[in-house]
Amino acid sequence: MFIKMLMKHILEKPLEWKSQLFITLNFDIIIDYSFHYILKIYF
Repeated sequence: MFIKMLMKHILEKPLEWKSQLFITLNFDIIIDYSFHYILKIYF
């Protein structure tokens, strides 16, 4: 229920907002992967 509401809310937002969110999420994922990769190399 909450997720459906959240999706509706996101869909109602302007495109810039959605793309900004998407970029932010991608950036977080990239940083997370990089961090894991670095940890694997050094530890």
